[in-house]
Amino acid sequence: MRILLVSHLFPPSHSAGVEVFTAELAQGLSSRGNQVAVFHTNKSVGRPDMQMRRREYKGLPVFELNNNLFHSEFKDTWDHPGVNERFEETLLEFKPEVVHLHHLMYLSMGCLALAKKHAKCVLFTPHDYYLECGSMGQLVHVDGSVCERVDTRRCGTCLPHFTWRQSDLQRRVGRCLGAVYGLTGLDLGPLARRLAATGGGASSTSTIRSTQSSPDLAPADQHELYQGLAEQRRAELREAVMQNVDRFLCPSQFLADRMTHFGLPAEKVFLCPTGVNEEQFLAHAQAQDGPQRKRAQGPLQISFVGTVIPIKGPHLILEAWAKIPAELRSVAELSICGPLQHAPSYVEGLGEIASEYHVELTGRLSREQVAKRLTHTDLLIMPSLWFENRPLVLHEALALGVPCLVSDLGGMAELVQEGRDGWHFPMGDAQALADRLARVLSKPGELEGLTPQSPDLCSWEEAAGRFEDHYQELL
Repeated sequence: MRILLVSHLFPPSHSAGVEVFTAELAQGLSSRGNQVAVFHTNKSVGRPDMQMRRREYKGLPVFELNNNLFHSEFKDTWDHPGVNERFEETLLEFKPEVVHLHHLMYLSMGCLALAKKHAKCVLFTPHDYYLECGSMGQLVHVDGSVCERVDTRRCGTCLPHFTWRQSDLQRRVGRCLGAVYGLTGLDLGPLARRLAATGGGASSTSTIRSTQSSPDLAPADQHELYQGLAEQRRAELREAVMQNVDRFLCPSQFLADRMTHFGLPAEKVFLCPTGVNEEQFLAHAQAQDGPQRKRAQGPLQISFVGTVIPIKGPHLILEAWAKIPAELRSVAELSICGPLQHAPSYVEGLGEIASEYHVELTGRLSREQVAKRLTHTDLLIMPSLWFENRPLVLHEALALGVPCLVSDLGGMAELVQEGRDGWHFPMGDAQALADRLARVLSKPGELEGLTPQSPDLCSWEEAAGRFEDHYQELL
């Protein structure tokens, strides 16, 4: 089969869960004899906006679209004519039988109809709540509270604080840099990023939430405007996926249920769990001697692994850690592992607290380093402050037999069985997290009594076979 996978971002420049999922699935499908390509966006202010480039990633052909977020109106965030045009060019060149989309952020809902026009079947794997939520798809209001359900009136007070495009100055600078690239082939984007970090130039960060804003600062007419836009966006995206997607393959039952509640027909929604990298993770898991994981000698190793941003909750770990008596903390080492560049001011504050309590901030880990880190971790903490779907690192930790302590909501709570895989704690409750950590530190034998396991444990090639079955049925 000729299969085109579509993601908002992709390795090596981006390696969060969706990107890794897409890359691993692509390689698994390729190893089964399919012809696989990937279409994704990137953002580089040193290159012209909407410029396409072709490259390879581990032998896979990749179509990369440079989207610098030069939007003229909010609708461009979900329906972008330039993206549609470049995507159709890719479809005409690669001629896929199957198009499998993994995210639409930085892309366009028009990609759905184009995929339906040019391919024999179209599938969509939602990894978050982008179809419902116009603010990064995370169902978190600008005030930090979780949106249990979508109320577009509430969206109207949130979206005015969402940075969804480059400023006029940034657009002018970006176009100048793009012109330089066109004439000389010189990418001045890295220089622009360094200048931006010191306040000397245009920002090159991706779309981000302003965590400093208060909903009360936006005028009432902005609330009404964005409420209408939220309603329009929600209706148009739902119509687009309903009309053009043949199947929705969800990594967790929680997300599958959420999608049917959103309005997708239940007969089109399927549970299709993830795989685990056989070489990096399964080999370690299969090498375990017996059903229980043996802990190494020395201090307990407690880790957070994920992007270091507020919504992932690493600050909650530090807050809980500070509540634990020093003599208990001394029996363990705490590390916060993950990319640090996405929320600089937040990370700066974390760094000050981490230094005070001798907590390591490792920065970004390669996939090989993630495997090594988890192999030597005695307890993984994932204190997310939103409805996480099924984080890949959590699946990998359980595959390695690592006990996990997670927030009690979303796909994480579904995946971690209390008393077998680890424990839950109430989302956002630093005291409850501190109490559980204190108990673990005082009674580490409780960790050895756990028998963590990942459901449907299989390699990515085997997981790709499950996806391939869906493609073949539709074809």
